[in-house]
Amino acid sequence: MSRLTQGLLAACVLVLILTAFVSPWRADGEFPGADALAKAYIEETHVDYQPWFSSVVELSGEMEGFLFASQAALGAGLLGYYLGLLHRRRRPDREELYAARHREGGL
Repeated sequence: MSRLTQGLLAACVLVLILTAFVSPWRADGEFPGADALAKAYIEETHVDYQPWFSSVVELSGEMEGFLFASQAALGAGLLGYYLGLLHRRRRPDREELYAARHREGGL
């Protein structure tokens, strides 16, 4: 392995170890979301606050998770397609590359 690969691998292992010790989970095992923390902060600081908007549709936690995962998968797919497209444009056509090798006596 090259030095760069070893360094990246060591950095990944270090991040994994640090996340085990410095985690955002509470002692009761619940992960507090940003929305819940913001709501709690607003309720503590502005007691007379009245929400001016309510959700049109209330979704279950499973449906919210499904929609979030679908959004993440769609975004990853589009990003992967775009990166593949860029890679393809930067690389010369394989037919031209093979033809050049055959002319030079390679392959």
